[in-house]
Amino acid sequence: MKIIKILLGLIILIFISFNVNAFGVATPFAANEDVYVPAGESKEFVFSIQNGAGAIEDVNAKVEILEGSNIAEIINKQYIYLIPAGGEKSFNLKINIPENAKEDDKFSVKLSVKAITPNEAGAVNMGYGVITGFNVITIPPIKPEIPTGQAVKEKGEINYNNFLTALVVVVIAGIIIFLMRRKESKIKKKK
Repeated sequence: MKIIKILLGLIILIFISFNVNAFGVATPFAANEDVYVPAGESKEFVFSIQNGAGAIEDVNAKVEILEGSNIAEIINKQYIYLIPAGGEKSFNLKINIPENAKEDDKFSVKLSVKAITPNEAGAVNMGYGVITGFNVITIPPIKPEIPTGQAVKEKGEINYNNFLTALVVVVIAGIIIFLMRRKESKIKKKK
């Protein structure tokens, strides 16, 4: 009886290992990383829905914004993507921070990506899915620098204009000294 339980457990383990789900979402930033966007500005992020690592069937993936729809929008308004077996598709998510947002305001954004498959009757069955989220923190608006017309020297940068000017001054001084000594030697020879 004990051997039958062990064999049954191994058979179940083998069947489960063949049913590995390689469906996932790749985010443009690390897990639990905060995203910083200036108040009154927008920023786009590219997410990738993947159906790889041994997938044998194409998957329709449905993308929904669960939380943060007041600041987040899917750019191309396509919410269902056909992901080929072993492939991936990307979608753009745009974050719009209101102008009246204060520094360090925190907005939570959660996305749900679910695999859906049509059944024979034409209805849609929900399958497995992934929920990913991140926080958007506002920072002060970035003010563009107005050019002043002055060149700014980078640290460690050699200013060749000053070097060439100094070199020309030394060469001219050398020529003047040479000509003065030559003139003096001619005057001495005449005497």
